[in-house]
Amino acid sequence: MKYISCLFALLLFASVAIAQSANTLPVGNEKVASSNIIFEQELLVLINKERKKRRLRAVKLQADLTNAARYHAEDMGKQNYFEHSSMYRTGGKLKELCGPFDRIRQFTKGNVFASSENIAAGQQTPSEVLESWMTSSGHRKNILNKSNKFMGLGYVEVAGSEYGGYWVQIFGN
Repeated sequence: MKYISCLFALLLFASVAIAQSANTLPVGNEKVASSNIIFEQELLVLINKERKKRRLRAVKLQADLTNAARYHAEDMGKQNYFEHSSMYRTGGKLKELCGPFDRIRQFTKGNVFASSENIAAGQQTPSEVLESWMTSSGHRKNILNKSNKFMGLGYVEVAGSEYGGYWVQIFGN
């Protein structure tokens, strides 16, 4: 009987640990592959063209911000939500796990300061996503912020999700 009780307790502990691990901040070393790296590169070129038109310096792709962006894009698709905050599901409902800067800070570890984030979902091409961001005053302001030096980009497609493709752009300096 003691053996069965210990086994039950061990299984219960393991299931709680597994459930908790799905609802924790990323540690920052997660590497999510882009669904289309050419889309990400094209979007970087388009962003810098918009900045150049206004005599702003080009932003450079930054690896930690890109890892954070891809992580968030994949997470939104897998968890089927569209928010700046990271979310998780419990009992069929979405709950906030953390704000965007708490998540991004896990990836940057102080080597770059994240200043803003743009998200989009469902656009089929880099041109479409840029157009939607440039017609939104808040997103446009992020793209054209003269203080930004770096950018991370993520495009991840998640089969069966509400939008299919998720775009995340994180700016930093």
